[in-house]
Amino acid sequence: MSVLCAIPLLAACGNASSNSPGPYAGMDLERPVVHPPSGPAPNYLVVQDLRIGSGRPAHWDDRVGIWYIGADYRSGAEWYHRWRKAPLTFRLGSESISRGLERGIDGMKLGGRREIILPVKFAYGSGPLDYVVQLMKLEPEPETATKH
Repeated sequence: MSVLCAIPLLAACGNASSNSPGPYAGMDLERPVVHPPSGPAPNYLVVQDLRIGSGRPAHWDDRVGIWYIGADYRSGAEWYHRWRKAPLTFRLGSESISRGLERGIDGMKLGGRREIILPVKFAYGSGPLDYVVQLMKLEPEPETATKH
């Protein structure tokens, strides 16, 4: 009996989207492939929504959690990813990550996915970078005693 019960659970592990209750219910969980555009790298921040998401947009001082994939703009070689792992969580505007990446995340909605291209000045000085980011967690700025 326990073997039969395990089979449906294993089959559900490979789904690209989550239909079960939980923190990622209804979100697309499929890992994207980063395809940097052709041509010269931009010298300005580029933000393009791939999926809008739902709810209110993220703003400075909100606590956010993201999944992301980073790739070199010129070669397309993936240099780092955090996908289908615990989201990277930080306060938006705290400069815990690249300032350009924070600017690209500002305004995203929960479950939304964006491509964010960082020019050299925002890319840790290592050349232009291309990210695909998905907003997995959004908590409003905590109320403090000084606010009324």
